[in-house]
Amino acid sequence: MAISGVRVDLDSLRRFLVYLSVERGFSERTVVGYRSDILQFLGFLEERGVGLEGGSIRMYIASVAKRGYKRSTVARKVSALRSFLKFLAKEGFDLPRIDPPTVRVERRLPRFLSAEDVSGMIERALGSARDRAIVELLYATGIRVGELCALDIGDLSLEEGVIRIRGGKGGKERLLPIGGKALEAIGEYLKVRGVGNGPLFLSRSNRRISDRSVRRLVKRLAEEAGLGKDVSPHTLRHSFATHLLERGADLRSVQEMLGHSSLSTTQVYTHVTVRRLKEVYEKAHPRARGVEG
Repeated sequence: MAISGVRVDLDSLRRFLVYLSVERGFSERTVVGYRSDILQFLGFLEERGVGLEGGSIRMYIASVAKRGYKRSTVARKVSALRSFLKFLAKEGFDLPRIDPPTVRVERRLPRFLSAEDVSGMIERALGSARDRAIVELLYATGIRVGELCALDIGDLSLEEGVIRIRGGKGGKERLLPIGGKALEAIGEYLKVRGVGNGPLFLSRSNRRISDRSVRRLVKRLAEEAGLGKDVSPHTLRHSFATHLLERGADLRSVQEMLGHSSLSTTQVYTHVTVRRLKEVYEKAHPRARGVEG
């Protein structure tokens, strides 16, 4: 496809996706999403016979917005496009100076479960040592579902009570402590699974478990516990962070455990805890509402 006199073919897109996966450490799910977004953009230009310029980008974003996508989806598509243009420039493509407009998205407070809700999910998993170990570990460490699926037995040290997380965003590794309940659950699971090498969590067909399977598992346990259908592994990650901060953990430590490169990403959880503190204050303080108790 010709873009402003420069041919950008599918090989350029393939190199971009490899760059995202290998150098940036993006998850497979994110890379697939970026691929879809860039193909949609290139298809838009080809369909209309326009080149890559500020006007055509604005036309594309407007067309995406008219399709009824959420602002968060439009923002993701713009982010994918911005990253692709930067990559092409690094590759030596002579592109016009274009800065895709930023789509502002209101940051929503993450949903989290109470400790009792999490316990309810774990109770539903007691019939399967593997399922219980998965939920316990997600909640005990706050790791992403992709990080959990990538775990090998060699990443685990039951004696020291720590686990090594590989393949996080940016390809960084980190060591995380594991709570006693999760250690106990993993120990029981390993009695069934057996020790040795290879993936820590196996599917029913004895292959590395997929993130789709873990998502289905978490959703099923949440529904059985009466928590609704919108509970995901990320909900357990949010719960992990929120509960730590509510109980006095400092923000920097939570940032390190979550694997966030920026403290601002972690700070969204402070809004949750401040909101909870306000609720407690308004209920407990005799003059909070201007009326003495």
